[in-house]
Amino acid sequence: MTILTGCLLLLASIAGHTEYWVMLVNRTHSLGISYLILKAFRKLHDLAVVLFAAFVIWKLGVCPNGLLTGGTFAGQPRWAQNLLLFTIPGTIPLIVGILRWHLVMKRDFHRTDSSRTYDVSAPAVTPSAGNNVKGTRMHLSRLFPLNEIYHLQINEKSVHLSGEVGSSSEFRQEVKNTSPIRIVHFSDLHFVGCPGEGYYQWLFDRAMEMKPDVFAFTGDLIDDPTLLPLACRLLKPLTEIAPCFFVLGNHDWRFDSSEIRKQVEQTGWIDVSGNAITLKLADRNIVICGTERPW
Repeated sequence: MTILTGCLLLLASIAGHTEYWVMLVNRTHSLGISYLILKAFRKLHDLAVVLFAAFVIWKLGVCPNGLLTGGTFAGQPRWAQNLLLFTIPGTIPLIVGILRWHLVMKRDFHRTDSSRTYDVSAPAVTPSAGNNVKGTRMHLSRLFPLNEIYHLQINEKSVHLSGEVGSSSEFRQEVKNTSPIRIVHFSDLHFVGCPGEGYYQWLFDRAMEMKPDVFAFTGDLIDDPTLLPLACRLLKPLTEIAPCFFVLGNHDWRFDSSEIRKQVEQTGWIDVSGNAITLKLADRNIVICGTERPW
């Protein structure tokens, strides 16, 4: 029992220490720091997590009178006790986050009217695309069986608005009687050479078939800036179907974000980062706004 308790203490310490680093990394991403500094800090995070785990297992676990060799918490040096008392509470936000996700957020996240998953690389889905779907870059995940790198899930969700608390009955009735607004939303395209052009063409073809009232893209377009012309060429036809709005993401900010923004705007997409635009959709005035914070 003593060894089991010691094992749990060490695991809690390692998990709590890791959670502190995760919170710290997330906060640094909200400060507008350059990508190179954030990348270096992330490497420090990775190194610290691994070294701390090795350190506590060695100095507090397998050493003589360690927590894994029959020692107790009270029998540890004062510095070791303080270290455990500092890191173990870090599991509290971790546990709260897990519970919040599974008890509240997961249910709402997965609530859909319909959901369909396609293997875009399958001949039955894209019979003439071939390697055009898989791309030119050899992604490591392509080497493993049962991976889903070429799978695409299309979810349809309905959001019913009944008016804000305190709104008039006339407003609530007006919302109820108006026709729905159809929005096609996508993000995290990450053009990097794998998947290939055929994959994205299939995606955009399905998006245009939905004939929405508006398209919304919420960032992370590029991981390889040489593929920006391809991305813009594929995005452009959507503007002929409905108004298109976008913001950039942190991956786009790794490169020349102003140039990425400029080229996407030249296709007819409208940048709403830090802006609010009013337009008429489905017989009502709608305000569309966006932000790229914390990036």
